[in-house]
Amino acid sequence: MTRLRASLFLILALCACAEPPATPSTPELIEASQDQLTIAWEGQASELEYWPLGKTDAVSLVSDEADTRAHEVRMGGLEPGSLYSYRIRGAKEVYNAQTKPLASSAVSFVLFDGVSQNELLRQLVSDSPGFMMSLSALSRTSFDELRPFVAVYDPGGNTAAYLRRQPGRGGESGYRIDWGCLVLAVSDDPAYLQKQIDSLTSGYTLGLLTTEESADSLDFGPLQKHLSASSIAPGFVLLRDTDKTKERGGVRFVGVKAPNTRYNVLVDPEFASLTELPAGIQTDLRPAPLSTKRTCAECRKLADKGAYRASVAAYLAFIESNAESHLVDDAYFEVANIYDEKLFEFVEATAWYDALVNTYPKSGLTPFAKERLKYFRGFEAAELPALEEFEKIRRVSFLAASESAQDELIEQVLRRSDEARNSTLSPVMLYWAANQLRQKDATRAVALFRKLAAQYPDDEQAGEAVYAAAETLYESREYALARESYRFALAVTPVRKNTILAQIQRCDRNLRRRFLVWPTSIVVLGVLGTSSACRRGHSRKHWKKSAAVFLGMSLLLAIWAWTIREQFPSDTVLASLAIGSAAIAGAAPSIVGPIAEAAFRTTAMRVAAAGLLVSLFSLSGLYLLIWTTFEHYLMVFGL
Repeated sequence: MTRLRASLFLILALCACAEPPATPSTPELIEASQDQLTIAWEGQASELEYWPLGKTDAVSLVSDEADTRAHEVRMGGLEPGSLYSYRIRGAKEVYNAQTKPLASSAVSFVLFDGVSQNELLRQLVSDSPGFMMSLSALSRTSFDELRPFVAVYDPGGNTAAYLRRQPGRGGESGYRIDWGCLVLAVSDDPAYLQKQIDSLTSGYTLGLLTTEESADSLDFGPLQKHLSASSIAPGFVLLRDTDKTKERGGVRFVGVKAPNTRYNVLVDPEFASLTELPAGIQTDLRPAPLSTKRTCAECRKLADKGAYRASVAAYLAFIESNAESHLVDDAYFEVANIYDEKLFEFVEATAWYDALVNTYPKSGLTPFAKERLKYFRGFEAAELPALEEFEKIRRVSFLAASESAQDELIEQVLRRSDEARNSTLSPVMLYWAANQLRQKDATRAVALFRKLAAQYPDDEQAGEAVYAAAETLYESREYALARESYRFALAVTPVRKNTILAQIQRCDRNLRRRFLVWPTSIVVLGVLGTSSACRRGHSRKHWKKSAAVFLGMSLLLAIWAWTIREQFPSDTVLASLAIGSAAIAGAAPSIVGPIAEAAFRTTAMRVAAAGLLVSLFSLSGLYLLIWTTFEHYLMVFGL
């Protein structure tokens, strides 16, 4: 026995002293081709599992046989332009990475500088870019959370930590990325960039990322001559050191120097565009070629890809060459709609809606055009630039922004509203800002709604603002204040009479519910306190019975609730109500038992008192449980 104990102690000591298995480092995507992805990481685990995105029944395994903690493996046999999931074997974290698309495929990538990693992660999820590139040098550990999903570059190349450790790298004065139809050359050396221009083959779009000084010394003649037969512009140049845009020799030079920059660059075999985020301002890098034979469907395809100005140009060419076509009214409307919904250039949109109404008064699209004209003509011509700015914020920038950036956009709109206090646009902006604050800052939202109603009593938004203020107070559970606001709204907007009266009744009901919390709490606390004082000498067998009742009731209530689970707002509410009700039912007899035994001598009196106390305690406890879990279910009490 002594030896056995000694052996056990030895084993335990060895286990305690043994080094726990090291957690593998965050993996990095260091290279992608059309049929392979190369992943690197550090750790004891040397195997990696991977499968096509969403197909967990097709898992493959690849292993690094090298006897080292630094591992590099290639996932092979993959499809071009496809997403694959992978994880280091034994780890929980799963990552997705994309193979390089075919040369005929459109691609997108992200340019950034001075933005947070979280913003880029959100864009990674929403846009699935092929790679990301910083306009300034990155530190060794910056943006580590991005690198399992995409390659991250800076002016010096791929920033993966694994690659920086490899010997023999460097020596080049620049580098290039071949991704789908794009060849992107990054360098400040004119000789290196000229070499890329001279060596480019047809079928690819050349993009250069450099400085203005380097770009000015380049000769695009060989490239233009080589590609002249295709009638496609030779490429574009992105300039890191300026915010100016110019064109020279058929090549567009676009400056991308700006604080807190984030751009999405889309490159298609026919065109290329750059979109500033979150503002949504789009710049053509390479316009799509026009053809007099282009159809409306092809014009729409350009718009679907995000090439809005190219799409407008294509529609104009279609209108000019197909004056008798039955699709021309559709082309008029699409041009107006692109200016309206995508480019937010309302002067142009108004002109095209007018042209549609006057030229094709019987078109099925004319009623829609008239509605938009009515909206625009509700504003003075001088107000349209401010309306354009507001609409960009409301429909593009705000939706793509982080929470802190959203707060700043709300403040920006409020400042514009104050600046344009006498305009018809001011109450529109004020109402939108207040509406966005309803969930974030209910008190301020109510103040803004009331400000709108007071400053613009004749505006059609005034009545809506009064009602919205009452709704905001109700949503924030300020029922007494909400009731008074609803009564005021009833006088301002009598058309909502039935709805407002119903809301006033709900306020009264919720105030009654809140009032009843106090007496039910007193009952529960009083019973618990009295039971604790009377518990001396109380047998534990009662608690054993309570535990048995609790387990049985929990099981029965959980099964019953699960059969009608669609009537619960969440599984958490379902579980809370089922377990809480079972706990009250099981514990109530054991809690009130000592009170009945201490207060009465006869069995009959004890039973009667216990039954009354159990009922009172159970109903009070159940009321508090429902009130704290999901107040709506207090309807079972007739409330």
